[in-house]
Amino acid sequence: MSLEKVISKVSSSNVDAYLTADKAENFYLTKFKSTFGISLITSTGKLLFFTDGRYLEKAKKEIKAFEILEWKSWEKFFETLKSEKIESIAVDPNRLKLSIYRKLLENLKIKEENKFLDEFRAVKSVEEISLITRAINIAELAIKSVLHLLKSGITEKEFRKELITAFFKYGGEGEAFTSIVASGKGSAIPHWETSDKEIRDGDAVIVDFGTIYKGYVSDITRTFLIGNVPDEIKRIYEVVREAQEIGIKS
Repeated sequence: MSLEKVISKVSSSNVDAYLTADKAENFYLTKFKSTFGISLITSTGKLLFFTDGRYLEKAKKEIKAFEILEWKSWEKFFETLKSEKIESIAVDPNRLKLSIYRKLLENLKIKEENKFLDEFRAVKSVEEISLITRAINIAELAIKSVLHLLKSGITEKEFRKELITAFFKYGGEGEAFTSIVASGKGSAIPHWETSDKEIRDGDAVIVDFGTIYKGYVSDITRTFLIGNVPDEIKRIYEVVREAQEIGIKS
């Protein structure tokens, strides 16, 4: 990720700075995870990150490119912006809480810029691709390590629990989202809620899962056939598999 390109876009947007309080955007810019933070990128190239006392010391140690400032109050925040001669900012309204937007609007000139950072986030760096690949590899190792448990008698929730444990075992940081284990008739329902239902011989089981690695996630869906599966289910499985292969090749 090139901060220079972001700074250049801020400069060409005819504003003094771009502001985001979105967790995903903050992580993208700073590579620092927190539940509260405000990133400010000025048109002159100054980079400011505001966070509260819970994260202050950790942020100072881990964030290299940004100047770290302690969040105290809106009044102090706007005093800092005034000292930096920031009077106008660009924001992505879809990534900003309404309460924050209103507070900014009271004190600054606002320019709405939808998907301001998306063009940069969409193109992954070599490092980001490596981290995503690692998240995929961990998820694959995890599912392979617990497949022997996926048999008649285990419940959907029990299998999900074993899978989550395996994520941590192989270096993941837990679930990237709530994993889905859908068996039997449940496997035909999109976004089935994993239940206490026992998996039975003859079931098709769909497992939708993924893990997190250093802030980057994997998302994988696999279908497994348990025991003696009816021929019709096997036929449907093969049709879908062949369609997938055609899609990948095209």
